[in-house]
Amino acid sequence: MSTLYLVRHGQASFGQADYDNLSPLGIRQSQILANSLAQRGLVPDAAFTGAMKRHLQTAEPLNPALSQAGLPECEFIQSKAFDEFDAATVWQRQINRMVEEDPQVRIDLDKMASDPKAFNRLFAKVMRQWVSGNVDPEIAPRWQDFTQRVRQGVRQIMETHPSKKKVAVFTSAGPVAATVQMALSLSDAKTMELAFQILNASVTAFTYSPKGIILSVFNDTGHLAAANEPGLLTIR
Repeated sequence: MSTLYLVRHGQASFGQADYDNLSPLGIRQSQILANSLAQRGLVPDAAFTGAMKRHLQTAEPLNPALSQAGLPECEFIQSKAFDEFDAATVWQRQINRMVEEDPQVRIDLDKMASDPKAFNRLFAKVMRQWVSGNVDPEIAPRWQDFTQRVRQGVRQIMETHPSKKKVAVFTSAGPVAATVQMALSLSDAKTMELAFQILNASVTAFTYSPKGIILSVFNDTGHLAAANEPGLLTIR
């Protein structure tokens, strides 16, 4: 059996011009994560990141932490298979139609700049609509295409690192949830619900073999709790 560790990126810059950039808190989360992995002696046999800036920034502290612990560093391979879905495009292409169909959407849209709960409520509604397939395939990316991309990336790792390997992937909540779906055969709706629960800098682990992939740990943030610093547990 081999082990696949999927790491969600640290907190990004929500509400800023460049979301795809770790916040100061996200940088701290990533440092704590790296130190924890090094202290546990977890040296990946192979390490991957998505191609997004927040993925690379989250992975960046790992090699210095391994080196400081006297452990060998790892070489990171970028793979777009583990990029997040394009939530901004999904939002832009869904929201106008949803406003026409549901007056509550307009109310939340007007409130969301000053009310995080309104944004969260509306974002979840948009994503549920998208996952349901209630989109025009000619103007919006499809959820099924996204999950297929992630599964192909996971299968490639399973094929190229098949026996007694430890593989780490620094990615986003969507690919983590899609891999859980792959292991547990969840519905699309449940998978999206799960994605909303995945914390920044959390670790989700799977064991795999030629027979398949099994979820062993979900959304572990014990390393953040052990740091005993306020505010480390974040969703966005």
